[in-house]
Amino acid sequence: MPEKGIPYTTNEEIMTNAQVLDKYNRIIAQLGAEFGKWEQVKRFALLAKEFSIDGGELTPKLSFKRKVVLEKNAAIIDQIYKDAENYKA
Repeated sequence: MPEKGIPYTTNEEIMTNAQVLDKYNRIIAQLGAEFGKWEQVKRFALLAKEFSIDGGELTPKLSFKRKVVLEKNAAIIDQIYKDAENYKA
């Protein structure tokens, strides 16, 4: 995102930037506005590594390998659910 004036050196650094997180929050809220409250995305996590064929997350036809992605990101997914359980509305 250097073209937006946000300096960064790694994906890990940019994905924790408040401006970036705010932008994703706004996009998700905008796209989910037509859905019922129970259908809307409430939490998300940005991943530092892009999905790739070499990484095993995509097939040669660029199909998503759900099982591989779930296994590789289990800790992040578990944390999302733990945060949801601890959330007090």
